[in-house]
Amino acid sequence: MININILPQESKKELRLRHVHLALINIDYIMMICFCVIGLMLLFSRLIMQNDFNRIVNETSLISRNSQSYNLRVREINSKVNSVDQIQKDFLVWSKTFSFLSDITDEDISFSNIKVSKDGASIKTGGVAKTREALLKLKEKLESSDYFNRIDFPLENILEKKDITFEINAGLNLAKLNN
Repeated sequence: MININILPQESKKELRLRHVHLALINIDYIMMICFCVIGLMLLFSRLIMQNDFNRIVNETSLISRNSQSYNLRVREINSKVNSVDQIQKDFLVWSKTFSFLSDITDEDISFSNIKVSKDGASIKTGGVAKTREALLKLKEKLESSDYFNRIDFPLENILEKKDITFEINAGLNLAKLNN
């Protein structure tokens, strides 16, 4: 096959320029399509990222709301525990006092009242003793005790020999009662 080129030189130049021009236009179209595709991809990725961001913000705000309610509950529980702790610190085992008082009391003595004051750290007892010896023995046991101090034993308590109505005031050793 033989190529015959009978076109004048100017037409050839024009034809070449037209081919270059068409190639450039095609390249422009291809580049515009690529930019549009890239732009759409960026737009969709932005939408996806915005949705993920919104979801994460909602989750963290939900978590912070949940943690606030947990923190509130923990504070309430701590407050209750502190209250119980304070009650236990203030608690005295009064049964030790009464048990000890019962142990050192003879059968000849009966108590008609016993008043205990934690604030004043004192005990006030009253009752009837059948004999003076039993009452003096109780006084000695109270004085030798670690639970009681500052024994106030009025003289009227021992003026009679039998059926003595007595009253005894004493201080309490609270530290000893707690042990």
